[in-house]
Amino acid sequence: MLTNYIPHFNKLDSFDSGTKKGLLKYIPPQQHVENTIQHLPCTKIVSIKYNYLTPTTLIKTGVDKVLQTLIPDSWVSPQHKNAKQF
Repeated sequence: MLTNYIPHFNKLDSFDSGTKKGLLKYIPPQQHVENTIQHLPCTKIVSIKYNYLTPTTLIKTGVDKVLQTLIPDSWVSPQHKNAKQF
């Protein structure tokens, strides 16, 4: 699905982050061209949950869900026993 948006996506190197997230790919920014904006904010994150038994879908999700996935220690659990540690 991302090959439609990112040229040579399948040729980009993958690396293991050492977590249950699986393999990750770093997508380098496009080369700077004259008369283009040089600094852009990050406005989109793509998180892949791969399952070969289901069709590929692209679903919008909230920032809180993304942070829970990428940085597990950045959120306080809604369970009282876990939140008590903070």
